[in-house]
Amino acid sequence: MADGRVLLLKDSVKEEPNLAVTLLRGLALPRDYDQVPTDLFPGLGEMCSHLVQAGQAVLKAYDKAAKVSAERERYRTDRDNFRAKFKILETQLQETDAEVERLKKELAEAKAAASSAKAVVEKMKKEEKEKLREADAKDFYKLGYAAGADAMAGVMVVEADSVFLKQLPQSVIPDLELP
Repeated sequence: MADGRVLLLKDSVKEEPNLAVTLLRGLALPRDYDQVPTDLFPGLGEMCSHLVQAGQAVLKAYDKAAKVSAERERYRTDRDNFRAKFKILETQLQETDAEVERLKKELAEAKAAASSAKAVVEKMKKEEKEKLREADAKDFYKLGYAAGADAMAGVMVVEADSVFLKQLPQSVIPDLELP
């Protein structure tokens, strides 16, 4: 079969030289039989048998080529699918990388804010300690929990020998006796 048509007995390689090249590779057709050396083909039956074998070989080659073509198409489709998946994953990876960078920046900002807040707290603690020292913190701690509870209730208990009482001016109490 050349160019999609069936080979007939009247076909000749002289008229269509591509037949011998593409399909038969040197086999003789019946019209060309008289030009073939007699020692190559002793009979017409043997020549026809070779033609049948050549046709079967061509069909097998065509089937294999069709299978290879189908497999190649499947691989091409798979390749395209993998490329699409790769592009999607690459985009997701870039988005994730951007998200990670954003979160790293936020973490750094949060750490900076925490350290500045910690510094402010430390400064406030130091200032509070200084204020307590100025107010004679030793006496304050001697009062204990009960004094703290009383102070919160609006009652302040002060020891008689407290430095706090010594700092207060002496009160002047007028004599209330009438003459």
